[in-house]
Amino acid sequence: MQVLNHVIHCHASSKEWAVFVHGAGGNISTWKRQVDDFKKKMNLLFVDLRGHGDNKSMFFDGDYSFDLVTQDVINLLDQLKIRKANFVGLSMGTIIIRVIEKKRTDLVNSMILCGAILKLNKRLGFLIRVGKLIRYLLPYSLLYKLFALIKIGRAHV
Repeated sequence: MQVLNHVIHCHASSKEWAVFVHGAGGNISTWKRQVDDFKKKMNLLFVDLRGHGDNKSMFFDGDYSFDLVTQDVINLLDQLKIRKANFVGLSMGTIIIRVIEKKRTDLVNSMILCGAILKLNKRLGFLIRVGKLIRYLLPYSLLYKLFALIKIGRAHV
């Protein structure tokens, strides 16, 4: 089993954890501005999801699903012996956190869902399928910017 790339900031005395889950196209650096404030109060875990950051080699080894990506995060938490955490998620990361809550309620102390995606509608599902098809033709950064523009543009129509 491959372990997700991650960064830990340990607090000198706190036993409390915050786990940060980025959105599609993001990585650990998404949270760089949150580190200084959060590390004053608790232990921090920043995760690169499958196919992101330093986990790009784990991208589409067969089927890519939210259950698979969520299980990656749960496996990492279990390996690090994190029994309960406060989760902070951005965009797609909110879906992962909500699946963690459904699969392993014992792990979730609280959730902060930024730009939450509450359900996967047909348009978003279509974009994910298109992304899978053209990921070999376009650089990932361009694909991410294109889809962000489509989603943001859609929000203003």
